[in-house]
Amino acid sequence: MSRIYRNPVFDLPSNYDDVFYNDDRLPNDIEIHRGISLIRRIRNPHDGKKQKNGNVILQSQLGRQGGEGTVYECNIQNKVCKIYHPERTTKFRADKLVEMLKKKIKIRGVCWPEEILYNDKKNFVGYLMNKAKGHKLQIFMNPMEIKDKFPNWRRKQLVDLCISILEIVEQLHKSNIIIGDINANNILVEDYNKVYFIDCDSFQIGHYPCPVGTAEFTPREIQGKKYSEFLRTKEHDMFAVTILIFMILFLGKHPYSCKGGGSPAENVRKGNFPYKFGDRKGEDVPDGNWKFIWNNLPRKMKEIFEGCFADNKKPSIKDLRMVLKLYRDGLEKHYNYSNEILPTQNKKVPNEIAKKYKNLNK
Repeated sequence: MSRIYRNPVFDLPSNYDDVFYNDDRLPNDIEIHRGISLIRRIRNPHDGKKQKNGNVILQSQLGRQGGEGTVYECNIQNKVCKIYHPERTTKFRADKLVEMLKKKIKIRGVCWPEEILYNDKKNFVGYLMNKAKGHKLQIFMNPMEIKDKFPNWRRKQLVDLCISILEIVEQLHKSNIIIGDINANNILVEDYNKVYFIDCDSFQIGHYPCPVGTAEFTPREIQGKKYSEFLRTKEHDMFAVTILIFMILFLGKHPYSCKGGGSPAENVRKGNFPYKFGDRKGEDVPDGNWKFIWNNLPRKMKEIFEGCFADNKKPSIKDLRMVLKLYRDGLEKHYNYSNEILPTQNKKVPNEIAKKYKNLNK
């Protein structure tokens, strides 16, 4: 059904009056399989203009099928094809991809749609993009996985990884692209300075919303809203990015994970952030080494996290990058922050260092 939604009253871009979302299914009754040849175009083949880039031949399937479709290797070097399940080939996705191709985003590490794919009946089936490399960011939520895949990494590399992710978000925001569905499954990591954003077809562009999301990464003011019915803001993205960075530094622990509390999504709505800072008592911190990780953070890093998660004050990219670089510099110069992936004790600050670098330490 085709729908145009008026923007709700909460914090949304003032220059957008309508949200375009049309979930009418398009014809697509040909089975997609390895070896099939598909037509490559950058425009709708029904627009009457002669424009064809040749064919692409699907090869082996990459990974498991996803909720929207399947990714295949193809005969074009360093490219892959995302082929939607038939029920997912909707007018919304087809029109949105045409809009995305007009933008011509060229950001290192962003697997932006490059060409739209059609079968020989000119039915829309998916799109062509750059091939991503590496491991899902999800492995950095487990210290044993980090040790196995990146045995030489220490905490400094985790911080550098956070900075790399943040810099890509900054470039997307400068192009007025909202990511929307930010989580550890949509980013691949080859090294701390080589990361890839995948599933970019879900990104919000113009009037076309990001129709998916995760409650644990959604700020309280839009909790419970249907993602396809409104446009998100850069500030909404920054809430999710700050959670993601916290989870990388805390090896998978969500900032709203509390001892004896509700689920992270419930605690997001209530603003239940358990870590001690300033006058906050810091009750219900989960059992384990999380308190040591928190203690080993620079004060300004704690201030950013506390402001975002307790007071719903989303940091700017500039401020978040600044405190991450401050943290990295502290690790490089041995300001008594533990450089271990999983610290086992509070930081010990000699008096002379505390006086000299009081802006970095408690």
